[in-house]
Amino acid sequence: MNKNVCCLLSWVWTFCACAVLCQAEVHKGDYPLVYPDVFKQQEQTLLHFKWRPDMTNYCRAVIKTAKGQTVAQLDRPTNLWETGDITDEKLYLCALDESGNESETVEVDLRADYSSLYGPKPARIVIDKEKGRFIYTGTDREFIAKGVNFCGITLGDHDTFEPPIKGLPVCYDPYHVESVLRTIKKYDYNLVRVFIKTGGRDCRMKGMSGPADTKGLYAPYMENVVDFLRKCSKYGIYVMPCFTENEMMDNDYFRKLSGGASGQGVLFSAEAIRAKQLYIRLFLEYIRAKDPALLDTLFAVTMQNEFAFYCNVPPFSQTNGVYTFLDGRKYDMSDDTERRALANAAIRNYYTAMKQAVSEVLPELPVGEGTFALGAVGKTYENSKGIRRVPGVDDSRYPMTALELLRTDIDFLDFHVYRWGHPGDGAEVFRYFTENMGLRTEEADRLRKSKPVIMGEFGTFKENEVSLDAGIRFAKELKKAALDFGFKGTCFWTIDTFEQERIWNLMYENGRMLHDVNAE
Repeated sequence: MNKNVCCLLSWVWTFCACAVLCQAEVHKGDYPLVYPDVFKQQEQTLLHFKWRPDMTNYCRAVIKTAKGQTVAQLDRPTNLWETGDITDEKLYLCALDESGNESETVEVDLRADYSSLYGPKPARIVIDKEKGRFIYTGTDREFIAKGVNFCGITLGDHDTFEPPIKGLPVCYDPYHVESVLRTIKKYDYNLVRVFIKTGGRDCRMKGMSGPADTKGLYAPYMENVVDFLRKCSKYGIYVMPCFTENEMMDNDYFRKLSGGASGQGVLFSAEAIRAKQLYIRLFLEYIRAKDPALLDTLFAVTMQNEFAFYCNVPPFSQTNGVYTFLDGRKYDMSDDTERRALANAAIRNYYTAMKQAVSEVLPELPVGEGTFALGAVGKTYENSKGIRRVPGVDDSRYPMTALELLRTDIDFLDFHVYRWGHPGDGAEVFRYFTENMGLRTEEADRLRKSKPVIMGEFGTFKENEVSLDAGIRFAKELKKAALDFGFKGTCFWTIDTFEQERIWNLMYENGRMLHDVNAE
């Protein structure tokens, strides 16, 4: 039966289903309703939960008392219910599938008090450049990131802060956000990595750009960012925004300022660099104007999710002749050494400009960059030095080595590690990709003494770790290897992106990974 038909069935069907509810089969291990939580607002008590997007065969939530009495039924996608005059201390939620079968039941405590999870209010994090670590400003106390990645991927792109858009099943949910923060705070996570959408892969989601006629930043999107920061501050959790994949702001104002350049083109356009500097400053200034104290909640910013050059995009699609960079220097595009020199000139110039833009608003805020390994896309430094297509490798992305990124003006590096098909346990995988990216060299050791490295994404693929237990084991091995090597923290991918069915997230089996992955 089609799920849309199911969710439009009449109440006759409901009564029939309820009549046989006690005889319905229970689907063991299925938890289509996650984050059951309670919010008290004035005289109201609201029960909230999230529907898992990968379990669309479940279309009705059933709310029961401890005695099994059904007090409410909510058709998908409804996920908020006022408890009214219910006097029970606890309620129990399950979902019905198309055949009337029940999912596993989850419990919600109507009298839960979350005040013990509040604070302390974040103190600004800065970098100790003598020891290559993050510290709380004004102290010698080190901050080690114990983080999660939090983002929605409902339409194939990052949608965490989207305001309501007519016809789209995507928008910022403040109740869900607070439930996530409560959940991770219980397990001692202290950092959330989020995506600030500037342009992108799904034109229906406008992100910070807003409609075409937006002048500057889209206020409804930014209001959601501010609300998120306020909630994080309330629970004493830091935030690390990254500016997606270097897409230019997608409104007329910024398209004109940037000369139409986006993505890789930004690094090779003085206009586009100035345009990105502007939206970085406007982002920080917007937060400061709303509440300057919220800037302390920012752990750091990264200029994009995973930096890489593309061999099929200018200037690297040019295979001969001369290319003149912004500073007037000319590069022979037929020579691999010259091509690599151009790439390094571009990232040095770019990160100097980005660091300047951030420093104009918040001088001590760490500026970093995210990257994945060359080996993740079948490459080594040797076979991709000239950023040319590698025979037998279809992927057109070419990360710079971690060593080259650390030589620029960034303050820290956010290095992402997954198995990516490499054999062995987590320690062996970590060793391979850090060697692949030049992190196990004397120069990298020296640079890391002033520039810390974190593992801002790590996780497990189901095709490799076929059970949740195997996924937990591999994730713990990766994390331990990173910390033993001297990384200054980690962020797991992700807390709850069930849309990515290939990857184990922390909320599978009602959150069984939450404790184990973060345990010392």
